[in-house]
Amino acid sequence: MELICDWLDTGAMRRGFISQTKGIPQGSCLSPFLCNLYLTEWDFAMSDKNLPFVRYADDFLVFARSKKEAIDAKQFIMKYLRRLKLELHPEKTHVTFCGPHITFLGRKLRKPNTKRRNK
Repeated sequence: MELICDWLDTGAMRRGFISQTKGIPQGSCLSPFLCNLYLTEWDFAMSDKNLPFVRYADDFLVFARSKKEAIDAKQFIMKYLRRLKLELHPEKTHVTFCGPHITFLGRKLRKPNTKRRNK
């Protein structure tokens, strides 16, 4: 903890009109670690609620069997993230069918396997 606090207190070296004396520079290797540490509680809450999801840092997809399930999941997520003083980005948050129109971490999803889904 002391090392992390020292890193945060050191801040980022920046040039220009806006500089900060504290914080983590964008792209720092400490950012994903702290994000994962902070969101571990959310991960457990999602699992406890039996909501299948995949998450990388602060990007995630949640899977549901119906539109109603998806909307209910979104409400749960919004409420839980509020407890963590976080919120969903309104322009990046969608309830939609899974498929190749969705990009996650720069990659398009594959077309769902309908044969597998019916089993």
